Amino acid sequence: KWVPVLQEKWVTLCTTVKPHVQTVTTKTVEVYEQSKTVITPHIVKTKEMADPYLK
Repeated sequence: KWVPVLQEKWVTLCTTVKPHVQTVTTKTVEVYEQSKTVITPHIVKTKEMADPYLK
């Protein structure tokens, strides 16, 4: 009795949420890659400056 209704609601929820999850996933990857691109030169510069002191 309840199972078909719950199954229908679950399918509706999944089809509604899936595009949003894909969008969030895509944006998260974009933000990660962009932040990595921005931060990497600073990390390299910091390592170069700290290298003489750490040897």
